[in-house]
Amino acid sequence: MYRNVPVTAGGGSAFASAAPPIANQGYYRHAPVIAAVLIAIIAARLHEVIPKVAVVKPALSVGLIGAGLILLQTRQGILREVISHPMVRLLVALMAWAAVTAPFALWPTLALSSTVQILLPILLMTFVILACEPNARNLFFLKVGLMGSVAAHGALLLRHRNFESSARMGSVASLDPNDLALLMVIAFPFAVSMALHSRGKRRWISILAALVFLTVVVVSGSRGGTLALLVTGLVYVASAKGLRRMFAFVVLLACGLLTWALAPNWFRSRMATVTNLETDYNSFEYDGRKAIWARARGYIRENPVMGVGMFNFTVAEGNALTAAGSRGKWSTTHNSYLQVASELGLVGAAIFLSILGLAMAQARALRRAHASNRELRGGQPEFLAALAGFAAGGYFLSHAYFYAFYALAALTFFAHRVAMASSVPNLAAPVAPVTKSRGARGFRSLRTAHLSR
Repeated sequence: MYRNVPVTAGGGSAFASAAPPIANQGYYRHAPVIAAVLIAIIAARLHEVIPKVAVVKPALSVGLIGAGLILLQTRQGILREVISHPMVRLLVALMAWAAVTAPFALWPTLALSSTVQILLPILLMTFVILACEPNARNLFFLKVGLMGSVAAHGALLLRHRNFESSARMGSVASLDPNDLALLMVIAFPFAVSMALHSRGKRRWISILAALVFLTVVVVSGSRGGTLALLVTGLVYVASAKGLRRMFAFVVLLACGLLTWALAPNWFRSRMATVTNLETDYNSFEYDGRKAIWARARGYIRENPVMGVGMFNFTVAEGNALTAAGSRGKWSTTHNSYLQVASELGLVGAAIFLSILGLAMAQARALRRAHASNRELRGGQPEFLAALAGFAAGGYFLSHAYFYAFYALAALTFFAHRVAMASSVPNLAAPVAPVTKSRGARGFRSLRTAHLSR
């Protein structure tokens, strides 16, 4: 995967510094900007704060435009490597399997439209992120893009929040309170990392972003999101290196105590129910999680290969109520793992778990990477912490197709590429002089390359 990574004659990788990229790399220099825009729109759902913008479906349209520019402006060798990347292949497999199972779904039209409207933008965003030149500057830019866009989303929502109200806050469009909380949880460790490792304006901006994330989680009232936030903090502390672990522990402990002390009474009362399962509706009611999970396991046994179809779990719930001669809520799965297994069968579940497992393996590898760039030497615990938070929150929430998770996974793979590029030893020959020829570029050259052999 890294055979095209150049090294400099003076020592270290060309990707190790934040200097301008070496010429003739073949990467499109505006790819990070396009990737940041896609992260803001597809992952952070920033456009949904402006309802009129959502009408034009910017996630799919901007994704197609951005990916098209990358295809036209990037060297074919790099395109081949990106297309052959494990995450891209897994996403293509997930999308293909969702399309294959759509005709057998309980509601085929819903399954097929969900495949195109949700998985295609995710695939395009992942492709653009991985097509960026793997250097520390681009990685920092994309991490700031994720943190900043999520913080902007949360801040715009808080601007209209009545803090005396006990109503749970969600977004204005596709994100319910649980979705909104997990989005904040995924971005939170990036703000913590920047606050610990930066100075001046960067530190204050990251502190403000972290405060926004914590406030949104509180006013969302999401128990699953709060548990995910707790797991995120614990994993961050466990993953940090040296003295940074102690600093992280002190900072996160202070944040937790302060948040609990300042949180409204209704939030503390709601969180207290987590330890009192006997009286919680999730333990005994028809639309509680325990009963829903039992029915989900039944759907998996009935359709172990094809499932009921993407986003068709609620349809299966409606059919079950109709068959029983009852009326009630058409519930979602409230569990990402049961969701993907019941909707896309065990094949879809295996693909989803492969993406999550590989991303976590790459995040763990970041901790052991010996990068020459000082900004990468801390092990970047934010990636493993965010993934662990998602994995924990996913046990209580229906997030098998959650946009922010796939952006996080793509950034994790990209961070690993940057770390590997930065740790390349100076054992190769100096870089050859730059020539005028830039080689074959773009989708057209990729399509016709075999004609010149």
